[in-house]
Amino acid sequence: MAEQGVDPMAPPFLHLLSAFLSMEPIHCLVSLARYSPAHPSACGGGSITEGVQRFFWDNCISKVLKRTSEAFRIRQGQHSNKSPPD
Repeated sequence: MAEQGVDPMAPPFLHLLSAFLSMEPIHCLVSLARYSPAHPSACGGGSITEGVQRFFWDNCISKVLKRTSEAFRIRQGQHSNKSPPD
């Protein structure tokens, strides 16, 4: 069955993103990803679908990795510009 694209601004996905960013336990994330009382098929509709997985990658993991790598580059740049102590 082909899955429609997900709307990351839809309330179920915002709840999922909020739970991820607040570092909720994994069982909470899985529960939110599988079911939304207001829209049972809005997220996974009972399973962790490809759309939900793509949402996690695009909106959670990739953004965190990007921020982390940028912060690392900034620190490396600042650290390498310092002259060694005499």
